Amino acid sequence: MNKIIKSFALVTIIGLATRFLSFIFRIILSRGISSYDLGIYQLTLSVFMILITLTSSGIPLAISRITSDYQAMGRKKDSDSLASTGLIVTFCGAIVISLFIITFSGIIKTLFAESNCYQMLLILLPAFIFSAVYSTLRGSIWGKKRFLEYSLTELIEEIAALATLILLFYVIKPQFDKVFFPAISITVSTIIASFFAVFFYFRTGGHITCTKSQLKPLMETASPITFVRVLSTVSSSILALILPARLVTFGMTKVDAMSTIGLVNGVAFPLLFVPSSLISSLALVMVPEISEKLAKGEKCHSHVKKSIMFSGIISAIVIPIYIILGKEICDFIFNKQEAGIYLMASAVAIFPLCLNQISVAILNSIGGEKYGFTNFLIGVSIALFFVIFGTPHLSIFASIISMFLQPTIIFILNGIRIKKILGMETAEIFKPLMYFLLVIPTSVIGLFIKFLTEDMTIFMQLMITTSIMVVFFIGIAWCFIDVKKEFNLKTKQNN
Repeated sequence: MNKIIKSFALVTIIGLATRFLSFIFRIILSRGISSYDLGIYQLTLSVFMILITLTSSGIPLAISRITSDYQAMGRKKDSDSLASTGLIVTFCGAIVISLFIITFSGIIKTLFAESNCYQMLLILLPAFIFSAVYSTLRGSIWGKKRFLEYSLTELIEEIAALATLILLFYVIKPQFDKVFFPAISITVSTIIASFFAVFFYFRTGGHITCTKSQLKPLMETASPITFVRVLSTVSSSILALILPARLVTFGMTKVDAMSTIGLVNGVAFPLLFVPSSLISSLALVMVPEISEKLAKGEKCHSHVKKSIMFSGIISAIVIPIYIILGKEICDFIFNKQEAGIYLMASAVAIFPLCLNQISVAILNSIGGEKYGFTNFLIGVSIALFFVIFGTPHLSIFASIISMFLQPTIIFILNGIRIKKILGMETAEIFKPLMYFLLVIPTSVIGLFIKFLTEDMTIFMQLMITTSIMVVFFIGIAWCFIDVKKEFNLKTKQNN
């Protein structure tokens, strides 16, 4: 368990540094271009993410999981062959899709409401192709539990993206439209990160040895994961594409609709996913660990239970902070206080988002990819239905509510399936829901402290109010829920 904690600490530290740089990137971007241009960027990015998901989502995760099994059984050559096979599949797939986008430009352009979107997508195509190399080799590194190298590639990518954006805005200052700056930054950073991924792959003992025998197990594991992630990205992209039209249809001007989407998707939602960086670190460590334990015939109940508990605590701590200080946070970080309204409204979605994130990782690590696919279909169908028919009555808030509905439904279904596969008790899966109850008293305390500090600067108000809320939350969780007992801080468990 100590090894897991050390790995988690390492991944978390590098992950937080990466997320910090990502926020600096978003701050510079949000201050450098208008909300309207930010909306155009988010719209293009949603389509770009579909492309990335098609080639670089399920296969890297499948490589990681199968590699963990091979490592446990001492089958190093099969690990190398698996990675090589995955690299060929993803790279060839990226080339074919890129040629389609260039050849049938007329069809692709009809997907966008703005002409700049297609030009931006063309700039991103090299990033799409190189991401096939980047993500596949990182999947192999992940499966070998080389968390330092895995995390460093992402950190290097973020450093390169930020450096490129700063150069474009403040040093080079090219004459073309600034709306293209983030796309150029992403492309440059992905290419650089890909070279480092190749270096780290060989540095960790990897080789290029391809055999057809690895194609079948790779695709059997990767297909359901890819389908889930593609549908997830497609559903998000459909919302991004149809939402502007729906908002215009029901009263907004085109500029207001794009600006609103820019504030929600470009400012509020990125803040919403801040806690997920910690959950990602946990999932990064736990997925190969759980897979390896199952391959050896060992139990993993303790790992699963603690992972879900940790996710519940982290998400529940952040919710009251966003509810009480949403406007102040958006004003201080992005200089866009109006986005705080959407952050406050969507704050409660953090809880199911984090629990869903860890439940998907656990389900994939125990071979439940097909069940995850079915559960996702149910959740996303309900969410899309709500957005399409709720927008006339709730405007942009229909999208925000769907952000809560979808992960809630999927987590419940995933939890039931994990319980059945591993033979766990219901309370072990769903007990973290009790942490959500602590949001109410913590929010009340936060509102009181915010009132007392309203004459201070925004920075001091944020620091004092947030600190007191976090201490209060941890205090009542420690006293009334007995966190020490739940995580067995003074005892050891074999499983």
